Amino acid sequence: MDNGTFTVITLAATIRNTARNEGVEVIDGTGWLVLPPFIDRHVHLDTALTAGEPVWNCSGTLFEGIHNWPERKKTLTRDDVENRAAKALEWYIARGVQHVRSHVDTTDPSLTALQALLKLREEMRELIDIQLVAFPREDIPSFPKGVS
Repeated sequence: MDNGTFTVITLAATIRNTARNEGVEVIDGTGWLVLPPFIDRHVHLDTALTAGEPVWNCSGTLFEGIHNWPERKKTLTRDDVENRAAKALEWYIARGVQHVRSHVDTTDPSLTALQALLKLREEMRELIDIQLVAFPREDIPSFPKGVS
C-alpha cells in the first residue's frame, strides 16, 4: 500500500520477496474474499433517516411515502440534510460501498437539499463517490412558476 492506497494485487508468492526488499507493506489476504467496492445506484440521501417524520408510512407503500414527504420537506435545513446524509454515508462506507447515486429533490425553490448534498459530496470525496441526479419530486408544474 502507498499512502493508504493499494498499488498492486497479486499472488502472495510473487510479491513477498520484492516487498521485503522495497519496504512495501504486504497484506496477506489468504483465505479472505476480496471484492471490488459496492455501489448503490439508487438512493435518496435527502430523505435518509426521516422515518416517522412527520408521520410514519403506515402502509409501507411508495405512494404513502410520496404523500408524506411534502410535510417533512417544510422543515428541511442544510444542516438537517447534511447530518442525516453524512450518517447514512458513513454506514455505506463502513460496509464497503464506495459509489452512490442519489436522487435529490429539485422542486424546493431554495434547493436546500441539493446545496447540502453538493457540499457533502465535496467534503467526502476522498471517502466515497457521490453522483447526484436532479429529481423533481412533486413535479415541476405543481409549484408556482414551475413551468415558466
